[in-house]
Amino acid sequence: MRKSILFGIFSLLLTSCGGGGASNESPSPEPPAPEPPEEILYTKVIDGYVSGANIFIDHNWNLIQDDGEPSAYEDLENQRYYFYEEDFSSIDNWSVTCANERPAIAEVPVGAIDSERGEITSEYTLYHFPFFSQGAGGIQDTYTANITPLTTLFFPYISSLMENTEIGVQAGCGSVANDIAEGVINEVDQVLTALTAEFNIDVFTFYDDFIASGDEVKKAYAEKVVDFLQIAFTVGQLIEEEYQIETRIQLDRLIVEKILSNEEFETVEFAVFSP
Repeated sequence: MRKSILFGIFSLLLTSCGGGGASNESPSPEPPAPEPPEEILYTKVIDGYVSGANIFIDHNWNLIQDDGEPSAYEDLENQRYYFYEEDFSSIDNWSVTCANERPAIAEVPVGAIDSERGEITSEYTLYHFPFFSQGAGGIQDTYTANITPLTTLFFPYISSLMENTEIGVQAGCGSVANDIAEGVINEVDQVLTALTAEFNIDVFTFYDDFIASGDEVKKAYAEKVVDFLQIAFTVGQLIEEEYQIETRIQLDRLIVEKILSNEEFETVEFAVFSP
């Protein structure tokens, strides 16, 4: 009788241990986190490096940020801006190539920070227009545009090619917008080539990062151009308030030749346009 009781207790202990072992099973592995989207279309805004600007790519050539034309994100560490491909979903047949063939525009507000000159106290707008030799923008670790006061100066050479255009954002990579892009790229390239021959200087360097290269001459000219842009922008705002219209500022194209001639200038003519 005593042996039977001991055997029964031993059997019960084995059963209990076996049941407890099931709770030690490993949990199911969690699915891997999705890969972050790739940064594309790296862009810099340069007088000094400007932080706090609003950057957009004008796909339909009206020089206005419409719904569907996203603002860039800012990378403070690398002093540049970037986009994600998914942000351009409103534009049919969008591609990096299409974006590279459109103006990149920087709206610099009061309160933005210039790495060389400090806080911005008067707003202004800078432009970068595409040209044949701009290289492969949108590839990782490259950028599609340096938007600077010097690239802005080429605006008056091609402004007539963008007049009277009414293209919806959805068609910003369509045939009409592509035809304008072809005309602008051709004109900018011809202007740059002609200026290079006339002044015996590589004017394509107007599109370079003159802060990174340490070009003090271009830096000084850029700062002076920004000063004039700020004054002109203020005049444009006064006209807008008085007449309840939208305006666009354009500096005289002769300023490019003055800069290339190393000519000092204290005045600049500018035009105020309203669509």
